Formats: sequence, structure tokens, C-alpha cells
Amino acid sequence: MSGTQARPGGRTARNTRAIFDALFVELVDGGLAGLTFEAIATRAGVHKSTLYRRWPTTDLLLAAALTEHPRNDWTPPRTGDLERDLIGVGRAVLDGLDDPQLGPISRACIAAAFDSVPAAEALAAFFDDQHRRAAVVITDAIDRGDLPPGTDPGDLLERLLAPLYYRRLITHRPVTQADLTATARRLVRTE
Repeated sequence: MSGTQARPGGRTARNTRAIFDALFVELVDGGLAGLTFEAIATRAGVHKSTLYRRWPTTDLLLAAALTEHPRNDWTPPRTGDLERDLIGVGRAVLDGLDDPQLGPISRACIAAAFDSVPAAEALAAFFDDQHRRAAVVITDAIDRGDLPPGTDPGDLLERLLAPLYYRRLITHRPVTQADLTATARRLVRTE
């Protein structure tokens, strides 16, 4: 084998992480319209040609960042009680939206997805992955007999999470623990 390969954890990996971190800071500060390779490169401490070589446009860079960074190994709590498990999934979403570092990034990425097809596709893939991970609490409940066979995990998750996203991102109202519990309880009772 000839040529050189990038070493995991080597300079390429450090530069990529610095670029993605810088991108998210710039996205939060100025939105998609304000993203420039110059600002990202300066903040990341790399030459802007490093960015141009790998990503021809800022929205392709954003899509790459959404796809590759940070690696997410989240798994939902699995207590064996569907209502508690749904509350755990909802709490994880709300905690992410309310986190002082991740919350602004999440909101900026969602906003950017309205104006960038590559970002929208990457964000949809991220949410698909998160829903696939969360679906295990529903398939567990089906296996236990707590939900009927044929229950659609994706549909149930959307009915849990849509009101949470609506309140936090659209109306900017808080979602209390009581709100989350009531939503989960309604879902369990109607299934």
C-alpha cells in the first residue's frame, strides 16, 4: 500500500474537530447567511484552503458537521415501564435543547436547515438516528405486551416529541416535568 493515511486522532482529526467546533460557534453567532470560510478558518486556526479542499460550500461543511460531529452514542433509559421510558426520552430531548452549549447549536442547525438542502438532509438523518435509538423503548413495550403488535415506534415518538419541540422552539414556552409526564401518560393510555 502506498501513500499516507490519516491517523485517527492525528492532526487531520484535530483540525476537523476544530473546524466543526468553529463552524457551530459561527452558526450560532451569525446564522447560515453569516457563515464564511474565512471566519471559520480563523476561529479553527487553520488555513481557509483546508476547508475549500474538503467542502466546496459552507452548507456542505455544515452538513458534514451535522453528520460527523459530535459522535453521538446516546441510548434511552430502559426501565421496563413505558411511561417512565417515554418521559426519559422526552427529558433527554428537552435537556439537549436547554443545555447552555448544545441548545443554541441545536436551534441554529434547525434554523439553517430551512435554507440549506444539504443541512436539512443531514439534520433529518440525525433525527432518524435518534428516533431509531429511542424506538427501543417502544419495541421493548411491544415485546412485554404493553403495546399491541404493529404499533409504529416512529409514530409514537413523533406524538411524544412534537409537542415538546413546538412549545420549546415555536412558542418559546417552558415544558415542565408535569407537561412531559402528562404527554407520556396520554400516549400510553391511547395505545
